Formats: sequence, structure tokens, C-alpha cells
Amino acid sequence: MDRRLHRSTDRDIALQLFIAAQQRKLGVRALTVTDSRGKTIAGAGEIDEGRGDQWVATWELRAGGDSVVVGSWGGRMSYEVGSGVRRILGATG
Repeated sequence: MDRRLHRSTDRDIALQLFIAAQQRKLGVRALTVTDSRGKTIAGAGEIDEGRGDQWVATWELRAGGDSVVVGSWGGRMSYEVGSGVRRILGATG
């Protein structure tokens, strides 16, 4: 239901809303999308890089003709995250 209530036709806002919803759904500390240079494109939650005990999961994928990295601080990831990032970044407009 959250996805249906919080939407945007702006690609950057849509990605931010999607990542925030997925972070809550997965129950992870943080979820981020960065470009190939490491610049954050979208993110939700808190990242404490000083904690060495925090599990991190990363996926590199092609989306909208670019390479991006999806990072999960909490060690959980889902197919829905990757497919949503590809769908949003692949959208034109």
C-alpha cells in the first residue's frame, strides 16, 4: 500500500521513495544506490561506517544504461530492490 500512496513522476524522487520503502520492508539499517564513482544517488536509513560488526550486502547492476551499486547495511537484499532500481532508472521522461 505504501508504494501506491507515495509516488512521483520525477525519477530522482521516485527512486528515493522506493529505496526508503524497501529499507523499511527489509528491516535493514540503511539501503543506498550509488553511481560507479561512489556518489550516492538515493539512500535511506543511517550508515555507521565505524561499526565493523555490521553486515553489508552489495549488488552491482546495469540500470538506465549506467552501472550502479545497491548497498544494504544489514545484510539483506531482495530481487524486488534490483528490479525496482532498474525500472525507475530505466524510465525516460
